[in-house]
Amino acid sequence: MPMRTAKMNPPARKIPAAKKAVHASGGAGEYPKATNGSKMAREMREKGNKLTSAQRDELLDAAMGMIYGGTVAPEKAGA
Repeated sequence: MPMRTAKMNPPARKIPAAKKAVHASGGAGEYPKATNGSKMAREMREKGNKLTSAQRDELLDAAMGMIYGGTVAPEKAGA
């Protein structure tokens, strides 16, 4: 078995210390707990949970009509 030399087993590289934050004054700051989007999403979930299955089906059909540009979803139209 050959004897290990410095070329075969170089010393470990030193890893530089972690970089400091981009802004010394606190960086990006804290994310707010409530935003306009999170408030709207909560309201939509509350309203959606109160719907019956028939109402959900009607809204789904209307949304699919808006997406695909018709009044009937493509899989129901036989496409």
